[in-house]
Amino acid sequence: MSPKKKKTIYTVVGISAVVIVLIIMNFFHVFNCVSCNPVAGQAQITVNGKTVSASDEDSARLKELLYGKGLHYDNPSCGFREGVSVSFGFDKFLPANDGDGIIQNNGKYMYLTDEETNEFHEILKKYGLEFPCL
Repeated sequence: MSPKKKKTIYTVVGISAVVIVLIIMNFFHVFNCVSCNPVAGQAQITVNGKTVSASDEDSARLKELLYGKGLHYDNPSCGFREGVSVSFGFDKFLPANDGDGIIQNNGKYMYLTDEETNEFHEILKKYGLEFPCL
């Protein structure tokens, strides 16, 4: 094999390995630049300390709404509390209690569009959570 081919193969393998490591590190929230959990299961919705399981359909839609969004450091004035949350295992999302489309996830924040926020609130309304919930 020629030295040029070897160098190309090593470069491709090296870059692939780095990308895989970065994806794994993001999965374990090392960087937390994108909300990500490819094995997220059933959604658990907590309302004032009472937790209920979401339906399969609602869980699937909540995953679509909450995962894959960019996470940012911010200091929003909205209130967030543990007693109002959506969880997938140990991954917890705290919606803004004032009804804004801001969601806290592991100390960072993501933003939903107005349409996504309305849909998110409609899903949570089925489980007894209405916004604003100050």
